[in-house]
Amino acid sequence: MRATLGYLGYLGQLILAGGSYASLRDMADYGAVLCFDDAENPSDPRQTDPDKRALLLAGNRRGSTVPVKELGPDNRWHIRYVSTFCPRSFSAIRLPDPVLSSRTIVAPLIRTNNREKANADPMDEAL
Repeated sequence: MRATLGYLGYLGQLILAGGSYASLRDMADYGAVLCFDDAENPSDPRQTDPDKRALLLAGNRRGSTVPVKELGPDNRWHIRYVSTFCPRSFSAIRLPDPVLSSRTIVAPLIRTNNREKANADPMDEAL
């Protein structure tokens, strides 16, 4: 499901847990659809980079921004406001924590007994 969302969405990206905060921030600023795979860790504040978690939680309202400092061409630091509002999806084997859950629509997926259907590549348009 997440691969299909990423494929159909604007600048869709399937993101693993190792993605850096800076790359997530910039993709959110572009308005990309962010699809997080194995998203158990963002649900646990003790196991997640606090900046990444703040970015994930902050982007649920249009107009929300985060300030970042960047070195400009004049070798001086400038503040740039980055939009955090973008569509995002998470796949996980357990429910999100209460804070993330308050910003989430949970769609439970059920395992199929049909191996051919389960192993079909959603990116193969012929299927």
